[in-house]
Amino acid sequence: MDPIPETRDVLYRLRQTDHDPRVLEGLARLTDTVRTLVPSCIGVSIGMVDTGLTLAFVSSSSELAALDAVHYLAESQPDELGTNLSAAPLSDDPTDEESWRVLGLAENSVDGIESSLTIPLLETDESVLGWVNFYATAPHAFDLEIGRLAELCGAWAPGAVANADLTFSSRLRAAAGPAILDDQERVDQATGITSEVLGISPDEARRRIRSAAARAGVAESHLARTLINSQRR
Repeated sequence: MDPIPETRDVLYRLRQTDHDPRVLEGLARLTDTVRTLVPSCIGVSIGMVDTGLTLAFVSSSSELAALDAVHYLAESQPDELGTNLSAAPLSDDPTDEESWRVLGLAENSVDGIESSLTIPLLETDESVLGWVNFYATAPHAFDLEIGRLAELCGAWAPGAVANADLTFSSRLRAAAGPAILDDQERVDQATGITSEVLGISPDEARRRIRSAAARAGVAESHLARTLINSQRR
């Protein structure tokens, strides 16, 4: 399997810092091993709680593009002239029939994902580090391999959940990876500015940015952008 373009970008940027350059190679071997265990597996994603990043790896299947198209259909609707009209996002209300109808369309309109498996990644104190997700084109594809997949990824097999993401929504989260890194870099830059201007440690500056953003009800990245722009004037 190969990383989607946004994941490749994220991994490249992480390699420019202090991250192990062998990470991509290790993830590639992992996905290849998964395909050996479950030949019908066409996608793997790994989400981490601390960074908010999701990495996604996929086979070169046109079915995945069709899944993306269904999600785009849910996000916007063309008018008669062909321009895109903004539509309300899918509701978080589990009783919203329109949301379920559109998601049902995604699951049934293509000969695509028939089974998924989500396994949590745990710290030694059993707090959740993240999740690893597997997607296959065959029903019940992972039923006999949960233990081996969990061992392969260092995940917690008893917490495995089947068919929680038949639309491969984690792939869309992975597409946001570069933007998440941009926001993190802005916060790091704003932390340095705050530390220097106020004469405090970077740790204290980071704490103050987090606290100030929470009190004001804005995202830390938005506050960071404001601080950076103020220094450019």
